[in-house]
Amino acid sequence: MPSPGEVRIVFVGDSITEWWQDTPYWAEFSDYSLNLGVAGDRTEDVLWRLRTQLNDPDIQPAVITVMIGTNHLWDESGDIVAGQMAVIARLRELRPEAEILVFSVLPTGDAALNQAMVEPINQRLAAAVEGILNTQFVDLYTHFVDSGGRGPRHLFPDGVHLSHDGYRLWRDLLLAKLATYKA
Repeated sequence: MPSPGEVRIVFVGDSITEWWQDTPYWAEFSDYSLNLGVAGDRTEDVLWRLRTQLNDPDIQPAVITVMIGTNHLWDESGDIVAGQMAVIARLRELRPEAEILVFSVLPTGDAALNQAMVEPINQRLAAAVEGILNTQFVDLYTHFVDSGGRGPRHLFPDGVHLSHDGYRLWRDLLLAKLATYKA
């Protein structure tokens, strides 16, 4: 884990973010990144954690990534996009100079759920993020969904969480995006 002054990227999210640390691909980020992903987290949990997680003034990342929302899909209480926007607003308050990369919600193994919820959420999130200074929506969904509208088993063995192949794909997409920044 890097010292606070060495952190150039902060990863915010749920289990999909947290479990990246358990893959061989995390080594490419571990020297300069802080992973704040917590399994089971929803947007309200992230907001709660952000009260203390970025209080160290020496943590000044160039980039903050946000991958949150999957844990809301099976419990329709609350507005997922409103929760995501609250997380983004809080991150913007805490680190106004950082570039925030807001990842789309990934597909699940359930094509009907993806069509009914995930795709509309991603459309609304992309529109909501548009125009926010130093904040960018990054569409991962289209790279992870198959022709049947599902997250394929080789990328999502349990229908929700990423396999090593899934993390490799996410890494490749993220590295391509980061190449445009000085992160």
